[in-house]
Amino acid sequence: MKPSSENMGPIKTAMEKTFSHRRNWISTQSLTVADIVQQYPRFIDVPSLLDAEFVKMFEGKAELLIRRWESSFIPKLRKIAALEKGVVFSLLDQAGDQNDDEVCYSTLQILTHLLPPTASGRGSASTRCSVKSAISFLINFVSHGMSISSLCTYDEGSSRTQPELVCIGHLTSPAQQFVIVSRNDSHNSTA
Repeated sequence: MKPSSENMGPIKTAMEKTFSHRRNWISTQSLTVADIVQQYPRFIDVPSLLDAEFVKMFEGKAELLIRRWESSFIPKLRKIAALEKGVVFSLLDQAGDQNDDEVCYSTLQILTHLLPPTASGRGSASTRCSVKSAISFLINFVSHGMSISSLCTYDEGSSRTQPELVCIGHLTSPAQQFVIVSRNDSHNSTA
């Protein structure tokens, strides 16, 4: 069923009815974004379905986290960062001249620096995740004119299986665009 204004209601109803089955399928299988989109192509055609899925998965919690992030977490992290030196202090110093979105992103970077390093991988071959690598999992900024197809190039050495959020342009640029890149999917799809 292709989306149109006439059948938007039935599409949303069908997605609501299949929610439990879909969540079970996704959580028990080792799926790629391409697998999920192939089974549920309306996620691409009807962007509001992703929002509805997220809200249904975390009812009432997403809005609470955002409110608490801005009112509680950011001030606490800023106090801790003020006691630090180097990169953390410079990120805090930059936050004074930033808009709300930039402050949130800078604070996420500060949090990444303050958290203890985590081990990635399994078993005895696990490696430490660097701060630079961890920050790249937040959002990757690339310059205007970057070819989206070049972002989808499969890297044999990459162990990254999760999609990546890419911002084309600077965080403050009015012409910024965001894309989700899923490099390791068999179809090298972007959404």
